[in-house]
Amino acid sequence: MSNWKSHFKKIIFHSYQKGAVLIGLIITMTVVAVLSAALVYFTTTSTFSEFFANRQERAYYIAESGARYAIPQIKVDPAQAVIDLHGKTFTLSNGDKFLLLINTTDPSATLLESEGIVHQGDWLESRARITYRIPKTFRFDYGLFSGSQQVVLNDRAYIDSYDSRVGPWSSEGAIRNGIVGSNRTGKNSIRVRKNAKVYGDAEVGPGGNPSKDISVEKNALLTGSSGTLSAAKDMTPLAMPSGGGTPVDLILDNNDTYTFVDGIYRLNAMEIRDNGILTISGNVTLYVEDNIQMEDRGEIDILPGGSLTIYAAAQLTVKQDAKINETGNPENFVVFGTATFSKVQFTDNSIVRGAVYAPLANAQIQKNAEIFGSVITRKVTVEDDVMFHYDEALGGGVEIGGRTIQYF
Repeated sequence: MSNWKSHFKKIIFHSYQKGAVLIGLIITMTVVAVLSAALVYFTTTSTFSEFFANRQERAYYIAESGARYAIPQIKVDPAQAVIDLHGKTFTLSNGDKFLLLINTTDPSATLLESEGIVHQGDWLESRARITYRIPKTFRFDYGLFSGSQQVVLNDRAYIDSYDSRVGPWSSEGAIRNGIVGSNRTGKNSIRVRKNAKVYGDAEVGPGGNPSKDISVEKNALLTGSSGTLSAAKDMTPLAMPSGGGTPVDLILDNNDTYTFVDGIYRLNAMEIRDNGILTISGNVTLYVEDNIQMEDRGEIDILPGGSLTIYAAAQLTVKQDAKINETGNPENFVVFGTATFSKVQFTDNSIVRGAVYAPLANAQIQKNAEIFGSVITRKVTVEDDVMFHYDEALGGGVEIGGRTIQYF
């Protein structure tokens, strides 16, 4: 009896052992299965994340490619670029696409939006969009130009030329591309008198008679040809842009100094006199609502790599040994006169390296002033030993809104 009981206990014990092993095995298999499922989940998730990240990156590079395709065309002719590119989708050989949107309403820059598209229309579709701000280009293709009134050179004043891309100006008349022009026709539309000199060509408005409309008096000089414009030059003033913050006065005198860094600023009056110095660091744009007055050795100093663009609504006067951008290239200082801008005056030994486009203003340049650049206004008078050096580099165009900026 005792042997039977002992044998029965052994059977039960072994059964318990086998059951425990089986339970342990089941638990182990369950754990392994869970871990394997988790590993598959994380591996799959990582793979898909990497997959979609690569798609997104690819879409971004396609958007960049679209911009590289559009920007050169926009810089040449924004209006034509709108016709050719705006709202259009371009398909690459592999089926990827980019969509271009162009906005030209900003007076100083064109906005380009380029969107890259990968696998459009299916669950793998990815898109990336980049916006660019592209400075508009303004061409100063004349040294002196009048929109509706005369161009007059008088009393030993002269205009010649140089090209700042090649080198500095050297000497009077060394390069003779100092072209002057006018939309006006009729007698004395361009008048050169009293020992004044034009080292270059002269052109009057379409349909004019150069032999009558261009007057070169005795002891004066025109070295180039006389002709007419094939089409009238557009003389539409630029509008004063919005932005720039709350306007303030900027008044520097008695050796005061101030520095503007990269950005857009709005001013009321701007006065620099008595050895005051305004320094420009970076690409700066000023919206000036009242007069700009520089005198008594006041200076605007544009540091290397910088530029100053001014939208002016009233008048600009530079006199009494004042200097603007004395050591820089003219393309770095540009003034745009709005519809209310009425007068430009450079006089009394002032030195200016820059370009002025003010189609409703009168320009008076006199009394030993020395100008490197271009002046395009309603009427231009240059007299009293003025030295005017047209920078041919301006004819290739000036970017008026600073450098191209990319926004992600």
